[in-house]
Amino acid sequence: MRSLVLLLMLVAGSLPAYAADLVRDVGTRLQQPELLRGQFEQRKVVKGFSRPLRSRGDFLFWQGHGVIWHTRAPFEASLILTPRTLASRQNNQTLQRLDAQKEPGLRALNETLMALLSGNLDSLQQRFEITGTVTGTATWQLRLIPRDARLAGIIQRIELSGDAHVRDVTMLERNGDSSHIRFDRLSTSPAASRQEAGWLDE
Repeated sequence: MRSLVLLLMLVAGSLPAYAADLVRDVGTRLQQPELLRGQFEQRKVVKGFSRPLRSRGDFLFWQGHGVIWHTRAPFEASLILTPRTLASRQNNQTLQRLDAQKEPGLRALNETLMALLSGNLDSLQQRFEITGTVTGTATWQLRLIPRDARLAGIIQRIELSGDAHVRDVTMLERNGDSSHIRFDRLSTSPAASRQEAGWLDE
């Protein structure tokens, strides 16, 4: 009887948790830093291209201010996301700026990315149906299906995995494209530089 109980416990531990329990369990593992820096590697599969597009660089997430996504290879460029705007920069010049308040889909994407980097599962749960598994005392995996109509028109699903931080993100888009991002060398310091703060406050 004892062996049967242990077996059932092991099986139950490998099954997906109910959404509320899952979000709570993962939330206890995730840090929610005010500021997070790190490096990224991205592999993007674009429909119609025979080879995936690869890029790498570093990023800054600053709670309440936004995200600076700095690609260093294969070419240098920066993408700045704030709650209000999305801007692209190259050679220290702003090439394009979009107003998130006038683009509901863009606003939803901005808020989703910021919630992912900050570990804000409560915000994600408002926009996505969440399922997944928790392994041991540290690692976890989540699958997010958009319930927000604006996101559902763009994203088919997002898959996440990590520990105290999000480490891997895979996004499948409605148009057949997909992206996989791996985060590494995560740190909560140093503070934002004057230039970085200026970009996020423009």
